[in-house]
Amino acid sequence: MVIVSAAGDVVAHYRKSFLYYTDETWAQEGSGFYAGVLPIGGAGQQVKAAAGICMDINPYKFQAPWTAYEFANYARAARAQVVILSMAWLTHLSHEELAEQAMAPDMNTIAYWVERFRPLMDNATGVEQEVIIVCANRTGAEGLCPRIGEVKYAGSSCVMALKQGQEVRIWDIFGRAQEG
Repeated sequence: MVIVSAAGDVVAHYRKSFLYYTDETWAQEGSGFYAGVLPIGGAGQQVKAAAGICMDINPYKFQAPWTAYEFANYARAARAQVVILSMAWLTHLSHEELAEQAMAPDMNTIAYWVERFRPLMDNATGVEQEVIIVCANRTGAEGLCPRIGEVKYAGSSCVMALKQGQEVRIWDIFGRAQEG
């Protein structure tokens, strides 16, 4: 992932730390999650941010305990105000179902993403300041994969806010096949 400022300068880059099994055939794990201070807006404004890619929000190789929440705990410890996630989250819907539900977000996928950030909301461990989570997920189809068949993406990119003891606030959300 490459993060670019409004002026077009590269301000950060990150390599995925937790690989999906299909990634292991062509990629190597990065050296760890990203956290840093990024420029935002103008006039020298900055924000503490964490960044991840897709599988990073899951338990490591699906072998770590479900409750390890490695990425969410990292973002919490880094005191990130914004979390940026680039994703290629899959769906099991058929092409026909995707076409029929193109403008409707996949709320099961959104609920899963929210669950993976539970440490930011939990009364015991949550953060007092609201954290903005930006999930940029792929849409469309890519062809066939031997282990999973047709590769189709869940879309549903969204911007949401999480805070200790509070309900999730969704600022904006796309449907399963919306791009923007």
